[in-house]
Amino acid sequence: MNIKQPDYIEAENISDIDDNIKRIKMPVIIRSSFIIGGRAMDIIYDVEDLKSRVSEVFRDMPGYPVLISEYISNATEMDVDFVSDGNDFQIAGISVHVEEAGTHSGDASMILGPGFPSDEMKNRIESIVKRLVNELKLIGLSNLQIAVKNDDIYIIELNARSSRSIPFVSKATGIDWASMAVSLMLGKTIKHMNIKLESYFLKIPVFPFRRFRDMDTILGPEMKSTGEAMCCGKTLEEAFYKASKLIKSNLDLKSVLITVNDNDKEKILDTARLLYENKIDIYATPGTSKFLKNHGIENITVYRIKDMREPRLTDVIINNKISLIINTPTNSYGSIRDGFSIRQYAIRLNIPLITNVRFAEPFVKALIKKPTVNYMEISEYF
Repeated sequence: MNIKQPDYIEAENISDIDDNIKRIKMPVIIRSSFIIGGRAMDIIYDVEDLKSRVSEVFRDMPGYPVLISEYISNATEMDVDFVSDGNDFQIAGISVHVEEAGTHSGDASMILGPGFPSDEMKNRIESIVKRLVNELKLIGLSNLQIAVKNDDIYIIELNARSSRSIPFVSKATGIDWASMAVSLMLGKTIKHMNIKLESYFLKIPVFPFRRFRDMDTILGPEMKSTGEAMCCGKTLEEAFYKASKLIKSNLDLKSVLITVNDNDKEKILDTARLLYENKIDIYATPGTSKFLKNHGIENITVYRIKDMREPRLTDVIINNKISLIINTPTNSYGSIRDGFSIRQYAIRLNIPLITNVRFAEPFVKALIKKPTVNYMEISEYF
């Protein structure tokens, strides 16, 4: 069908990994058989860790293979929901993930609105959907998950069924896609509609971290959210600003703690510079602090929890000096320990926590801009 997908191997035992792992690049995503909600899915960066994790899966589900596919890092993921009659199709909506590919779609923030994605990208996606419908004779609702990197489109998975994103898409478009899908399954044919979004719709996941405090807040392929909310706006900033009120109703951005891994330091610069230019106090751990200062962004250095130097991380967090925490995970042992503690403090003290730099930029931008907020009937956004 001439459609790209990440390279993959199937393993029925550990020997299969030794024999075939060189066919794909690290890091990889592992998927056990019969998964739901991303259960037992992981992103693995090292071959020995891969063998250990796959061994655990084999023990839990003996006799069933594990799919190991290349992880397309720093890609943009999209959920494409569509209805079809076996020959023709209608795209219901293309929801663009804010976080990079690898975050479960149930946990990802999604944008549906003008320019997401570009018209050129929409045309290419429609071409892929057409090939899939014609080849597989899809009827009813389907969900296609794709990753886009360097203008290349990779299929992650195709589900020939409704997806959890359909209620979000139905509310954003004002169309009952489920009823339409049922009519197609009963023999009716597609009637095309020209769907043009005039507003921005932001899906925000809701997490149970305050109830399950031993759970880490870092997001990945395994779903952790237990609900979601939709924020609407005539601008993207308005939608994100409404989202900030869901996260904390009285959020007043006066100071931010930034502690990110090496891969994210370059990516956080624009957000940090925006904070600095708007006179928001920036606290940062030593590595992040040095990087920001080297790029002309002044900040206050805070030290690891067990460091004798002051101020320490716990000092500034517990003493209510922090309005927002931006923390991304690292593989360094001391940083892993501190990162988990930072995230736990954030949950216990009700400090808004962002663990993804792609989400941080539009969120911070909305908080600083404080756009005019209008609350209207949802039909008024169409």
